[in-house]
Amino acid sequence: MARYYPTDDAPFRGRLPDVQPDFAAAREDFLYHLADDKHRADDTLRAYWTDLDDLLWWAEKRGKVVLRLTHDDLRSYLTLQRRRGYSHGTIRRRLTAFRGFYSFLLREGTIAEVPTAGLIVRARTSTRGKRDA
Repeated sequence: MARYYPTDDAPFRGRLPDVQPDFAAAREDFLYHLADDKHRADDTLRAYWTDLDDLLWWAEKRGKVVLRLTHDDLRSYLTLQRRRGYSHGTIRRRLTAFRGFYSFLLREGTIAEVPTAGLIVRARTSTRGKRDA
């Protein structure tokens, strides 16, 4: 069961969405698990909150439910992040947040499989600034 605290009592807490309440509850449980059991820093929790929030609104725009996203859905999301110019580090952190979130849901029995399995974030390669030897 999700714990809901006022924003001031949870350093990672943002606005609770009016959509996908099952996702909102699962995100709360996941972040409190990270805070209480894993002792993650407040900055990490805030970043994961934001990452999961971004995924929620991406899914909403496409008529998808975050708790039922597929491997292909998440690959499309990450591809869009790259096209929008997000840094390699930001995209990697988001994938890390999603892996943790979906693994947590699997352990809790909320989902049957983890859609992040096999997803990787490749660094961009650029030849700009390199000289031939």
